[in-house]
Amino acid sequence: MKYSELNNKEFEHIHTSLTRQYVSRKNGASENLVYPYKGRFGVGYIALKPNWESSRYSFVEYWIKK
Repeated sequence: MKYSELNNKEFEHIHTSLTRQYVSRKNGASENLVYPYKGRFGVGYIALKPNWESSRYSFVEYWIKK
């Protein structure tokens, strides 16, 4: 699944947090960094996005099935 497919009626953006992991800032590089998730917030996907203010930390977005 791609990041652009998450923004529909089936999934809802619940939470964003930081993780200690580098994510490339190149244009479109983070489009394919979407992984299945089953945990504390429910069942869905996580998406890794670059943090433009740090090279050590990146953002993790939690997209949960409604």
